[in-house]
Order: sequence, then structure tokens, then C-alpha cells
Amino acid sequence: MEVFLRCIGDPGFQVGVGKDIGIHQSTVSRTFADVLDKVVAKADTWIQFPSDPTDFQAAKDAWQKTSYNKCHKKERLIIERCFGQLKRRFPMLQGRVRIQLRKVPSLIVACCIMHNVAKCLQDPNDFPEYNELYVDNNDAVHEDDRIRQRGQERRRQIANIIHENHV
Repeated sequence: MEVFLRCIGDPGFQVGVGKDIGIHQSTVSRTFADVLDKVVAKADTWIQFPSDPTDFQAAKDAWQKTSYNKCHKKERLIIERCFGQLKRRFPMLQGRVRIQLRKVPSLIVACCIMHNVAKCLQDPNDFPEYNELYVDNNDAVHEDDRIRQRGQERRRQIANIIHENHV
């Protein structure tokens, strides 16, 4: 789990993740794929959609009661905020995703699941903006190290909680 969390939490390459953790890139790749499949298999537990025709009809009726433009504007803001939260929590989603194209939808679902798990565990989403990490001054390197260490500690905590509770 730590390898997977490290991969989705870092926009770098799997080789760098392997070097940081002390394992080969091929092991990182296999572990990432295996955990990705297992996390996506939990989608029904962590992502809720209308489950029966009654729930679907109620959601549809609520949507139709407001004008399309008002609803579109409101929903667009909510979606943009959600994407912003995901991109802050998982920097891998901020730029070029370095996995096979066929795995990208599963990665996005897995990130949504892990985000919901973090919210369930009341993990604060107080990460600095990705662009703020690279400021041109001497403190930037030290701040980057502190952020990396904090991220590693959080990944260990989440992995331990998930492993202990079999979430």
C-alpha cells in the first residue's frame, strides 16, 4: 500500500519511488497495478451513486426543479473544487500521468476512493499548492524535504489504518 500511495502522491517516475523506498522499478510497477485493482474493487463501498430506480428518479427530479443554467453553474463549481482537492492531494494528477492509458480511468477512481478514505479518517487537506513548493530561494529545498517527510509519514499512517481495519 505504501508503494501505491507514494506513486499517486508524487508526480515523479516509478524509478524514483523505487529508489526512495529501496525496491526495483519493476516491483513498484507490479505493486502499483495490483493495489490499483484492489482499490478500484472497493469503489462500491467508497463512491456512492443512486443504487435503485427510486433513488435515481429522486436525483433526477431534484435536478430538474432548478433551471439548467443555475444547476450547471452550481455543479460546475462543485466539480472544479473536487478536481482541485484531488489534484492537491495527489500531485500525480496535476501533470502528465505516467501510466498506461488504459489504466488512467482506474487511477482516477482509485484516487477518488483514497480521497474519500482520507476524508473518512478526517485527514486534513492542508497541502500547499504544487506550484508553491518550488520557490526560488534557499529555503525551498528544505521546505521540499519537510513536505516530502510529512507526506511519507501520512502515507504510512493511512496504509497502517487501512491494513489494520481491512477497509
